[in-house]
Amino acid sequence: MKPEELLSQITPKYGLDDVQSDAVETVSVLDFEELETLIGKAVEARTKSLMDELAVARKELTSLAASGGDGLEAEAAEAALEAEGRALEAKAEAEQSAAAAESLVAQLQAQLKDLEDEAPSGGDTAELSKLQEELESEKSANALAKKDQEAAESAQQAAEGAQQEALEKTELLEKQLLEAQTNLEGAEKELEAAKASPAPVSDEPPKPIGDSELKHARRLAEAFLEEVFMDDEAKSNTAIADGDAPKVFEKEIAGAYKQYVKRVGAAVRAEGDLWDEVLEESLKREW
Repeated sequence: MKPEELLSQITPKYGLDDVQSDAVETVSVLDFEELETLIGKAVEARTKSLMDELAVARKELTSLAASGGDGLEAEAAEAALEAEGRALEAKAEAEQSAAAAESLVAQLQAQLKDLEDEAPSGGDTAELSKLQEELESEKSANALAKKDQEAAESAQQAAEGAQQEALEKTELLEKQLLEAQTNLEGAEKELEAAKASPAPVSDEPPKPIGDSELKHARRLAEAFLEEVFMDDEAKSNTAIADGDAPKVFEKEIAGAYKQYVKRVGAAVRAEGDLWDEVLEESLKREW
């Protein structure tokens, strides 16, 4: 929070005439001790915020570092490479099997044609039938080989996709790691700057406390103590006569003083022991 924002919280909104006429209370007067407190709280809040950001950045950096290098992304990339290698081997084997099957089918078809040409009139058909059976069998084997080849190609494509995905994840991880390191360095520098920066101190001397402010503070003290002792006048007079009033009304007097502190600024209270004076007078009079 900037100094001007802090000042806006305690800057007087009324003039001196309003204070003197009791139109407003002196709590609206600028209090430099209050300003110092507000500045301290603002610095403390900003420091805590920076510490939280720093902790998050460190946690993120640790997590990213743990998963990098020999981590899961590297293992995934290595697995993808191995899968691609196996897919290439399977594809090569399938291509060889398909080529061999096609060659054998071609040979059998040539032999069948030759036999058909040699025995067009229905000669010895036993060898021709056997050859036809072998040809059909090889055609089936050829179809299976082609299916294996297609499966191997699909496996290769899947492996290539997995490898590409692993590479992209690795690049993303490296980018995130770099960003986390940058954020961590920035947070550490900002935190150090916040710790090293002293709280701004006003060069202007505090304004002197006027008689009107002191009189108003005294009236407040009298009003608060009257509420304590006039609630039960007989009890108050008896306690005062016995000299036990401070003990009998200990809690009530403490509560009244808290209200006095809230309504009277520290600068006014520092000018004199108005509360003690009024309390001493209250303990000597009859209610």
